[in-house]
Amino acid sequence: MAGREKKMRSKVASFFEGFIVIAILLVLVQTFMEDFGILADWQWETRRILVFTGFAFDLIFTVEFLTRLFYAIYNRKVGDYLFFRRGWVDFVASVPLLMLNSGPAALTLIAGGTFLGLGGFLNVLKVVKAIRIARILRLLRVLKIFKQIKYAESVMAQRHVAKVTSICISVFIFSLFAVSLFAPAIGLPTIDNEYEKKHIKAVEEVVRRLGTEGIAPAEYSSIDSDFLILKYNGQNLFSKMENGDFEKYFGPGEYRYVVREGVEAYFDLHTFQKYQAKDNLIYFAIIVILVIVFLIYYSPHFAITVSDPIHVMRKGFEESSYNLEVRVPPHYAEDDIFVLAGLYNKVYLPMKDRSAAEDGTGMVDMQLDDFNDLFEEGADIPEEEMFTDTEVETPPSFDTEEPRSDESEEIDFDIPEFDAGPPEEPVLQEMSELDEETLETEVSDLDVPDSDAPDIDLPDLDEDDFELPDLEMDEEGK
Repeated sequence: MAGREKKMRSKVASFFEGFIVIAILLVLVQTFMEDFGILADWQWETRRILVFTGFAFDLIFTVEFLTRLFYAIYNRKVGDYLFFRRGWVDFVASVPLLMLNSGPAALTLIAGGTFLGLGGFLNVLKVVKAIRIARILRLLRVLKIFKQIKYAESVMAQRHVAKVTSICISVFIFSLFAVSLFAPAIGLPTIDNEYEKKHIKAVEEVVRRLGTEGIAPAEYSSIDSDFLILKYNGQNLFSKMENGDFEKYFGPGEYRYVVREGVEAYFDLHTFQKYQAKDNLIYFAIIVILVIVFLIYYSPHFAITVSDPIHVMRKGFEESSYNLEVRVPPHYAEDDIFVLAGLYNKVYLPMKDRSAAEDGTGMVDMQLDDFNDLFEEGADIPEEEMFTDTEVETPPSFDTEEPRSDESEEIDFDIPEFDAGPPEEPVLQEMSELDEETLETEVSDLDVPDSDAPDIDLPDLDEDDFELPDLEMDEEGK
């Protein structure tokens, strides 16, 4: 029962992770399409769908983060999840986007209202400006897909490359966000401020001319080409298009509403939105290029200079038959890891080979099974006696000088033992009657090859001193 539950949990976890990966890929496409739709002048109905899909993805990722955080709290591993398993990436790519970007935009659309009715509402809450600034944070979604990519076998390489990439992208995005947020407060010029000053100046010009000389309808566009609608004391002075067209091509954040002395003006922000969309696509491309560079260049570089040498040395320490040297690139020979690798190659591996030779183990482990064809009819010799490092004694040879012992001049001959019983008496009698002359004659008749061995002076032996060893013969006299 427990095994079935564990298997079921594993399937649910696999489905959940697969669903998140698909959602990440789709949200990256949605992020690109939302900015591209502005540059391509897509109708608002199409871009409205992209706004709601962005909100749905941010809501999904927020739920994912809260779920993972809940389990981390339950298992008392909050710090491990946030800092060591990149939970902070899950946070910055979900909660800030939902609160500052897609959430306000979706709530604005859900609140309803016509194009004219939403102007004052958005102006009071400053939602439009907050959405424009927070759109930069959408680029943090790239970190989500990078978090899921398995691009290296080494866990250490994957963790370090992911951390470096995440820090680089996060610093880049948050720097852009900080500049967009605080630049107006410190007086730095921005496109948004320049457009806002330009529109306020145009409304003031309209107020001035209405109070003195009046303005012909055709002259409003010459004052500012961004005028969409002008009203004075509730009466329409100018309209660039029909109300149905406004709702067709303009959404929240794509126009500015300004009021001065009874004059209400709506300005077209498509030009400004295109500048921002173009910048966002450039930033998006830069981040994608950074990720690709880290994956294609820095990840292999880290593997070659750090994780691969460690892997080779670790296998050398773990496996007795592993004697591969670490390759030390000349350009990085002074790095600490390659200094250690040099010691491993020059000190440890030779010491390991000597130790293996002393212990009787070599680089190649040979087994008797490898020689079955040679020993099929051979004697049944134990494997441990067949292959040893002990010296094999060679039979004595007359043409080589054998070492001799200084303590004894006796020559020992290995005579095979025979289990033959007592010898016959005539044979012993015949052998005992041999005299010294007969022995000398028989010895001299032996065909002994010349030898470089030194002459040996044998002591004089009396007949009584010459004793033959007792020989036991079998019943046939052999």
